Amino acid sequence: MAQWQGQSRGTPLGYKIFLFLLNRVGVRAAYLLLIPVSLYYVLFVPKATKAIYYYFHNRLNYSPIRALLRTRLNFLVFGQTIVDKFAIMGGMKNAYSYEFDGEENLIEMANTTGGILIGAHMGNWDVASQFLNDIQKPFNIVMYENELESMKKLFDQALKEKKIKIIAIKQDLSHIFEIKKAFENKELLCFHGDRFLEGSKFIEVDFLGEKAKFPHGPFYLATKFKMPYSFVYAMKEPALHYHLYASKGKINTGSVEDLVEIYKTQLEEKVKKYPLQWFNYYQFWNH
Repeated sequence: MAQWQGQSRGTPLGYKIFLFLLNRVGVRAAYLLLIPVSLYYVLFVPKATKAIYYYFHNRLNYSPIRALLRTRLNFLVFGQTIVDKFAIMGGMKNAYSYEFDGEENLIEMANTTGGILIGAHMGNWDVASQFLNDIQKPFNIVMYENELESMKKLFDQALKEKKIKIIAIKQDLSHIFEIKKAFENKELLCFHGDRFLEGSKFIEVDFLGEKAKFPHGPFYLATKFKMPYSFVYAMKEPALHYHLYASKGKINTGSVEDLVEIYKTQLEEKVKKYPLQWFNYYQFWNH
């Protein structure tokens, strides 16, 4: 089983090219550049292509031809979400429309207890905070240290303006103190619940018909500290539109394993509704 190495694809140079295009020609023109880029990834990034093809063909039961076509579209949509992220955080929010199912749930958590927001490598949750004008407390985005460096400098200004803080998961465990401080301040902490780093603790459950490993950390924190949790997604839809979802905040009264089961069940629902927006480009299942 190929493992995720703690770093997502993309380089500062590539991001700067997108920023240049956005400033000069706009969002839709930047989308056009993604057509050859998506083909390049299908042909020359075999590990990612193989992982997404397996997802479509073996887990969603698409035919070989349909799975291959969907693999190409998956890379294209992923590129579009990156363009959207830069556009929205760069001040082009008015070019987009959105609807929100559950905004009141996040506002309630932010104004009372704080809590843990658990998303996935689906859609574009990074842009959701740009539409949450009624939440004044900081969002703390918890990510692996390797993922941080390639994007932080580019987004520094946007992060400051929107009161977004980044907590990097480090080997020296210093991030534990930052997480604890955010809990004490009753702030919101955002985690991805669908990717674990090799060597870290995981929980194995059946996902889309086959065993897969989910990270232990986010679900343990929610259970250990009795913090309300909410499952959150921002899914891309046609015509520069986003549909944001946030479930009602709940406290897990069962085990960590129970919470993972709840999470993976609703994640399956979202994957089946938005199959092109699953962006885990490594071998996720234990086949």
